Amino acid sequence: MTLNQSRAREWLVAVGVGAALVCLMTWPTAPGLFTYGRLDTADGRFSIWNVGWIGHALTTSDTLLDANIFYPHLGTLAYSELNLVAGLLGLPAFVATGSALGATNTAILVGLLGSFLATWALVRRLTGSPVAGLVSATGFTFLPFVQAHTAHIQLLMTFGMPLVLLAFHSLRDRMSDVPVLARHFLGQLGGAAAPSLTADAIALLESYDWPGNVRELRAVMERSFLLTRGRGEIRAQDLPLSATGASGGPSRSAARERLTLVELERQHIWDVLTATGWHQGEAARVLGISEKTLYRKIREFGFERPRRSRA
Repeated sequence: MTLNQSRAREWLVAVGVGAALVCLMTWPTAPGLFTYGRLDTADGRFSIWNVGWIGHALTTSDTLLDANIFYPHLGTLAYSELNLVAGLLGLPAFVATGSALGATNTAILVGLLGSFLATWALVRRLTGSPVAGLVSATGFTFLPFVQAHTAHIQLLMTFGMPLVLLAFHSLRDRMSDVPVLARHFLGQLGGAAAPSLTADAIALLESYDWPGNVRELRAVMERSFLLTRGRGEIRAQDLPLSATGASGGPSRSAARERLTLVELERQHIWDVLTATGWHQGEAARVLGISEKTLYRKIREFGFERPRRSRA
């Protein structure tokens, strides 16, 4: 099975699990799409009207902000709860049936599924574990809903937060930022005496997949800085990357992609300690942490300083 096939299967599993959980946690919303709703509270009734009004305004000549609930005043929805995102999610159901209740329930189901999948994708990217993604997505999406069972539809549109975080972590999609970030990290490490990056080093950095995103890039710059100290420049051969690790080819990162963040942190701290000859003050400076934190990490990971061999 190829990498793309494996990821496609992971996505299919996530969609299936997410859809099943959405139906289960919101039961009987799915089978009662056009008959069941939060009609027992004023907030619930307002949400249903709100989504229905957006569908009505977008499919007629009525002005969106001139909501009829505030007649005869105009533009009042501008400083009330517009809930445009929920209205857009429910728009297909409203267009097909004209039901505000059906549109609202559709928006809730789609919104929760979107939150589940966005959280799964985020955690999957950060940890390399689809199972961790499923557990985290379940907690983030459904714990607040089950505990509060809120009738405020805007509070159920939670997919924006994991989507934004996912965008921040998608370094491989913004390869033009890689050299800028690399120079920034080198500047933090070396100040005015920071080494420069040669053209072939920049080309390798831009062609690498970066499964670990910014965290992996920083780790690579820290190792390269230690290995080339005093030289003034970092070349492609100085980077702890494989030249075949460009997009589309096999790379050393393919195996590392399955490592958790804790495992990556453990390996990186060990590498820096080794490169600095176990000078904990220097290692802590390179890692950007305090010596106290480094000492705690050494104990936490069970590191032991290698004994010097006798001549």
